[in-house]
Amino acid sequence: MRALAAVLMMGCGNEDTRTVSDSADGSVLLDCDTELWADQSAETQADWMAACVLPDMQALFSEHDGDAYRDVSCSTCHGSDLGGGTYAMPATTPIVVREQDPSSEIYQFMSDTVMPQMAAKLGLEPYDVSTGTGDFSCYDCHIEGD
Repeated sequence: MRALAAVLMMGCGNEDTRTVSDSADGSVLLDCDTELWADQSAETQADWMAACVLPDMQALFSEHDGDAYRDVSCSTCHGSDLGGGTYAMPATTPIVVREQDPSSEIYQFMSDTVMPQMAAKLGLEPYDVSTGTGDFSCYDCHIEGD
């Protein structure tokens, strides 16, 4: 996995093209509006996550609760050992969704904001509890608790 030296925003208007600078290999342009996780090779997935997902998730969580989510990083979602070093998911805090309060602020934030935006980045449909459809749910990030 390549060490990222910097992630820079480029472009203008609504275009979301970001450059990932890698000190060893030069720069890789990533179009975060059109390129999805499924579009990436194994070699570019870490760069894509660092450029197209992490900054957006940092902003979402910071806007929701800047104090609680001051230090959003790769380990926030992938766990302190980064999924055993593979970035495997799910790796974050265990939860039991059926025991969560759907009217709570964090439940609504996660289901109405984080899940749909992360699903869109991955090119997946967010799970809809009312229809039982979709291929990206809470358990794609959270470990199912007891």
